[in-house]
Parts: sequence; C-alpha cells; structure tokens
Amino acid sequence: MMVERARVVAVEAEACWVETVAQPGCGACASGQGCGGGVIGRLLGERRHHLRVALPASVRPAVDDVVEIAVREHSVLRASVLAYLLPLAGIVTGAVAGERLAPAGGSDAWSMAAAAAGFLVAVLAARALARRPGAALAEPVLLRVFPSLRTLR
Repeated sequence: MMVERARVVAVEAEACWVETVAQPGCGACASGQGCGGGVIGRLLGERRHHLRVALPASVRPAVDDVVEIAVREHSVLRASVLAYLLPLAGIVTGAVAGERLAPAGGSDAWSMAAAAAGFLVAVLAARALARRPGAALAEPVLLRVFPSLRTLR
C-alpha cells in the first residue's frame, strides 16, 4: 500500500475530506542530486489535493487532525493504465489505421485525423470503465488518526 499523511479539513456523517501536500520530487531531488524533477516541482509551487475518505464506523476524526491514508498499488496501476496507456493506444491505433486507409498522397492528414479520433474514443472508453459500478479507482482508506498532531509536516 502507498501510505501518506493528510490533514482533515471537513467531517461528514460517513466520510471526511482530507488535504495532502504534493511533494516536489523524491528524496534525491530534494537534496539536489536527482533527475531535476524537484526543480520543476519547486517552480510549480506547493500543490494541495483534497480527497474524500470513507470512515470506518468506530473512527471519528476532528477537523485539523492528522490522519494516515493509504491507496492500494494495484488501484494506482489500474488508474494509470486508464489515464495514460489507453489514450496512447488509441492515438497509435488511430494513426496506423488512418495511414492504411488513406487514399494515395494524403496519408499524413488522414493519420492525424484518425489519431485524434482514436484518442477521443479511448478517453471515452476510459471514462466509461472508470465509472463502472465497483471500479473504485485509487480510493483511499483511512488507516490511523493522530489527534494530538495539529500540523502536517
């Protein structure tokens, strides 16, 4: 599981909203010895994300509590495939199909148009697959509440 700490910003009857702070790169990037992704992250600034986390029946965090949430790796992998691999496959398939079906002398325009159509079809398919009942992609799970910690980081 991928584990992260977050701050509770709102509490509902069966869930809570938490805020996470995106880290600008890995530990090597933070020390200046990485690939440079940390530099780009620092240029973009601190990014905060809000997530809705279902609450177990016995847990009731308060606003500003720090919680530990987790996401299963296979959920992240499935979401990545839908977000990146499926649209890329649609572009490549569309471009190849457009080139094969193009009349003589016009293959570039046909390839670009078919690649765009393939991308659109793949994005619509990814959205349909992600919205299927039971296809909860990367749904976070509450692991622990730290009520005494009032600040994140």
